Amino acid sequence: MRHIDMGKDASRANHSAGSGRFTRTLAIPAAVLLATGTCTAALATWDESPGSTAQVLEGPRSEPTGSARTSSESATEASIEPEAEAVAKTSSGSEDIGAAKLMAADAVPLSSFNGSSTSVGSLRVVVETAYTDPTVTDGMGSHATAPSGMTYYIYRLKVTNQGSSPAIFDTYGTRGFTPDGTSYANDIEAEVTVAWDYYWDEINPGTTVTTHIMFLLPEGTELSYLRVSGQSELHPS
Repeated sequence: MRHIDMGKDASRANHSAGSGRFTRTLAIPAAVLLATGTCTAALATWDESPGSTAQVLEGPRSEPTGSARTSSESATEASIEPEAEAVAKTSSGSEDIGAAKLMAADAVPLSSFNGSSTSVGSLRVVVETAYTDPTVTDGMGSHATAPSGMTYYIYRLKVTNQGSSPAIFDTYGTRGFTPDGTSYANDIEAEVTVAWDYYWDEINPGTTVTTHIMFLLPEGTELSYLRVSGQSELHPS
């Protein structure tokens, strides 16, 4: 019968068990290190591979506060900009239209001078009628024709001597003014053509005669007022 030494067997068993625990204890950190190295290598490989992005590893990035824009906000801004430009254009257009209206307000039809009056010394000057005509004549063969694109602006006047002595109505120095301040001298040659028979005659006290002031101007010219004989302004009535 074989004698079993229980003490030795127990000692071997304890030694084996301790060795196994020691081995397992060493194996666990090694496995952890191995796994960590594998993950690190895998991450490095992933990061270097084409098409990979840091955002996948780090998660979604948020924009700084105030910089985020929704699609609706962008669309709203896109619609506001053209509207702002349109308002600017409208404002600019309104200014142009306003200036044109002011200019038009200063310009007057020639017929608005009918009945207007002024005084030159002792002479009272009243516009009987104002009109344009490309040809002027005295009705007895003396006449003048305006060049192409020009016409005569004719002011037929009633001039009364309100003084106590004879006086001559001299139109020298008369100028017509446009709304923009441009001025034109009267056409004395045309005036003489029409009224050569009495142009230099004296007007006796209390007497009224018919005479003319004329301008040769581009067609469509607007006159705001006249300065008669370089002295007195004549405005529309």
